[in-house]
Amino acid sequence: MQARKRAADNRIAAAARRHEQGMGTPGAIPPEVETRAAPPSNAVFDPPTRLTITELLAMIDEQREEIRRLEEALAPTVSLPPSWRLTALERDVLFALMRGVQMSKERIHTIVYGVRCDDPPHVKIIDVAICKIRRKLAVYCPDALITTVWGQGYIIEAASLSALKSGIERALADPDHAPGTDQIGDAA
Repeated sequence: MQARKRAADNRIAAAARRHEQGMGTPGAIPPEVETRAAPPSNAVFDPPTRLTITELLAMIDEQREEIRRLEEALAPTVSLPPSWRLTALERDVLFALMRGVQMSKERIHTIVYGVRCDDPPHVKIIDVAICKIRRKLAVYCPDALITTVWGQGYIIEAASLSALKSGIERALADPDHAPGTDQIGDAA
């Protein structure tokens, strides 16, 4: 018992020495603590307001509606010909590439599925969509090429982009137009 008491006294004495060396006299209040204002003695603790589940759900619904409005505002204004029979995924990938900048598969995946998707498919789905888009464009708009930049992603270059836009305009203007009947220099 005596040994424990001596060890405790030694620890207390060592702590007091460290305190004196670093902060002045033991028991002194550091200056930064002295300058803090004490709360008034009659202050009442007001805990933060708790929201009910109903209020939280209403806030979530408001945020979802705001996201829907923003997505609608940011949606592409170009419509694609129904005769091309693009799926929703293919359409979204094509719209992403129609920005005319090089995009990685991951960036296209994020544009198409967003970051809020609970269970998005694997990024490889973008490669599959590109392959299908290329096949369909070869029939309906052969001059529009999606270029693969090895290890970087995909891009529709300026010449191909203008060919794609004119092909879209042509197909929308004449829905009965047979695919692949235009010549390269044709200005139908």
